[in-house]
Amino acid sequence: FFLCVCGARMRSGWLLLVLGLSCSQAGETDVYHLPLKRGAQALAQQHRQRRATVALNGTMEVSYTVDLAFGTPPQKIAVIVDTGSSNLAVAVNSNDNTLLQWFRTGQSVTFLPINQPDFGVTYVESSWQAKVVKDIVSFAEAPGLATTAYFGAISTSTNFFQNEVEMRHIVFSGILGLGYPSLAQPIGSPIPTLWDTLRVARPAMADVFSLTLCDNWQSVDDLAGYMTLGGMDERFIRGRVLFTPIQHHGYYSVQVTSLMVGNTDLGYDCGEYNSPSFSIVDSGTSNLMLPAKIHTSLQNAMPFTFNNTQIRAAFYAGAASILLRLSDVRTLPKIFIGVVSADNETEEIVLPVHPWHYLRLQQTDGVYFEFVWGVADICEPGSGITLGSVVMSGYQVVFNRTRNAVGFATSTCSTPQVFPDPPPVRTRPRAVVSSCTPTYSECSSSSSGGLTQTEELIIIGACVLGACSLVLILYYIFLRRLRQTYASTPGRQPLSRTANNDDRMGVNLFSEYSDGDDDDLLLRDGYGSEDEALGNSRVPAFMQGFGDVGLQRMSDGATFVVADDSSTA
Repeated sequence: FFLCVCGARMRSGWLLLVLGLSCSQAGETDVYHLPLKRGAQALAQQHRQRRATVALNGTMEVSYTVDLAFGTPPQKIAVIVDTGSSNLAVAVNSNDNTLLQWFRTGQSVTFLPINQPDFGVTYVESSWQAKVVKDIVSFAEAPGLATTAYFGAISTSTNFFQNEVEMRHIVFSGILGLGYPSLAQPIGSPIPTLWDTLRVARPAMADVFSLTLCDNWQSVDDLAGYMTLGGMDERFIRGRVLFTPIQHHGYYSVQVTSLMVGNTDLGYDCGEYNSPSFSIVDSGTSNLMLPAKIHTSLQNAMPFTFNNTQIRAAFYAGAASILLRLSDVRTLPKIFIGVVSADNETEEIVLPVHPWHYLRLQQTDGVYFEFVWGVADICEPGSGITLGSVVMSGYQVVFNRTRNAVGFATSTCSTPQVFPDPPPVRTRPRAVVSSCTPTYSECSSSSSGGLTQTEELIIIGACVLGACSLVLILYYIFLRRLRQTYASTPGRQPLSRTANNDDRMGVNLFSEYSDGDDDDLLLRDGYGSEDEALGNSRVPAFMQGFGDVGLQRMSDGATFVVADDSSTA
């Protein structure tokens, strides 16, 4: 009955033609599993079942990346996987001799520049500028997952790329934003996101994707995790997925309800945890970012001891490292983050952050392990708690945009073999069930300068509203003055009498501004050539269409009414 095409997304890549009643999975939703990788080599793993998996590179130090292919013939480029932005952008030159790899647009026969203004994206300490272009984009480990897409061609940048020339190692040459379209640039004419473009081309693919980020204890060529498009990957989870609702579309914002170090509850109100805005889940951020006050409380609850306050301050600022043995790491407390449950708002999902995650491994001699602190304070205007890869690396995180929720399941690839496997994610009753309306707080003097995108939009809107209001006020004043001119009829001058000897009179409407000559605009008597007006009797433009316009004196002897040829109303 049907000629079905199956197996196009199988690992072997062979195209199997099956003649029969139906394909075994023709009615299922398309799901693509993309394995993540570290270093420069990809681990291409696509398993059967209409699924494809592509590799991610990197570590928590430089974020996780995936290889995309741009143009025809395809050029493989590593890009950051970022759930905290929405634009796809790639370098098109070396960016001041920083990059070893970039998209050579002149080598692509399908490349198309778009006639639109340049646009840019600014972060806390970095930025880039790009032109809008169009070409074929696919995932290097799943070439069948290709589409024609708009994206940014980065021509200049500031502190955005790692210096690959000095490192002699390719890190990343672009960024894949997976946030909602409302975050996309440029403002007013945003570029369609790659995720939305893929879903339009493949309606069977659900509006769901997931990230499984492995820890950074493995060597640079080992598996770094998986990205799954269209669903989740049950192979790499322990227990079930628990969901927390997305608070608004833009960032993947969630509601943090509690924060504990071991058995010590930091004790802040729900509104303080979500200030000055709701918390976000962001794979493009390495650390767990906390407001300064909460970060200080968390430091005080940690069991570390230091020789002096300078070393302590440097460690918690990420500027100094510590040496620990594995036995020391096992005794450290977990950080527990509570997020409200999507199934029951009186419960919270408990997300343990293990010490081998919030301490970021740098190097080891086999006995001592060097760590840096994986938690930082932030007081950027408009930013609240950020659950970066330090938190995400313990879980498979499911971004279910259909359900409007973010799910967490304990990952099986997130724990080094030297530590015990963590239990599945669980829920518990919330200690205090209260509203989580963000309470805005002042930033410390050490915060970064500049305005957030939201503040810029507010300022622009206020300026537009002010300009419109000024125009309306001036227009109102003009109308009032014009009405007063009509009412007071200054400088009235009688016309000569007409043949029928009526009492109509002409009035110089603009005599307030008269310079004494005879070229001032006058209303003329409305009954034709028998009347004689003083000076130039042109009718003002706003009165044209009435015929010959004049003023009719009414029976009370004082009121004058505009009249045309056939009416006195």
